[in-house]
This record gives sequence, structure tokens and C-alpha cells, in this order.
Amino acid sequence: MKRMVMAYSVGLLTATFIFGLIYWMEVNSNEVKDFSNVPESEIQTYIEEQELKLLPQDEYTNLVDKNKELKAQLKALKKESSTSDDSASSNEKDVFHYVLEIEQGMNSSDIADSLERNKIINDRKPFIDYLAEHDLSQTIQLGSYEIDSSMSIEEIAKLITR
Repeated sequence: MKRMVMAYSVGLLTATFIFGLIYWMEVNSNEVKDFSNVPESEIQTYIEEQELKLLPQDEYTNLVDKNKELKAQLKALKKESSTSDDSASSNEKDVFHYVLEIEQGMNSSDIADSLERNKIINDRKPFIDYLAEHDLSQTIQLGSYEIDSSMSIEEIAKLITR
């Protein structure tokens, strides 16, 4: 009986150590790293390899302002179209337009939820499965994307990934 209790205790300690180690590694991987000592040549190489584009602050601000303006126009158009007369035939499929905002921390499930909620896709699961099957989940790019419900899952995936 004593051996069984000791073995159980050793098992608990081992499991606690493993979980603690995993937690510690996860917490440390989320820390913000200081890149102030990285040479500018390495930064430039990284930017070129990743096919990124650097924008001056004022140009970035202009793009953000234009994005807000376009969102406001889109919202007004959506409101106008929802209040307008529905004279289209019942056989025609409605095409929904949406500006997808992909922000830091969003994953493929968040994106699929947003697309489904805005009637761009009917079911989130095929979209998530497509991204996973084609290893695209890790290549999703931050930004704003104009998407409509006539687009296929493949087209949407190609648009939001590298």
C-alpha cells in the first residue's frame, strides 16, 4: 500500500513538473522581444524575404483614414440596400459584400466565424478545413480585404494568405 501511494505521489510530481515546464515555455514565448539591437541590414533582409512593404507614418495614417471612410460608405450602402425595395426575383442569390479586418491575434476560426456571421460563407467548417489541408492557417496576413459571398473558399483563402 505504501509503495502504491509513493508511486502515485511521484506520478503527480512528474505531471506537475511537465505542466509547469510547458506553461513556463508558453509564457516566455509570448514575451515582446527587444529588436533595438538588430542591425538594419538584417531588418531589410527580413522585409525583402517576407515581401513586406514599409510605409511612412503619414501614408499609413492616410490609409487608415481612407479605410474608415470606406467602411462608413459601405455601412451607408448596406443600410440603403436593406431599406430599398426588394424587387429582385426570388430565384436570384443575394450577394453579400464585407470588408474583412484581420487583426493581430486572430486565427482561422475567428476569421471563419466573421465570414459566416456576415453571410459570406454558409458554414465555417469547410473554410477552416481548407486552410488546414493546404497549410494556409499560418500564412494569413493582417489587413482589410473586400470579400463577397460569390467568392469561393479557395478565392478567399488566396486573398487573405501570402
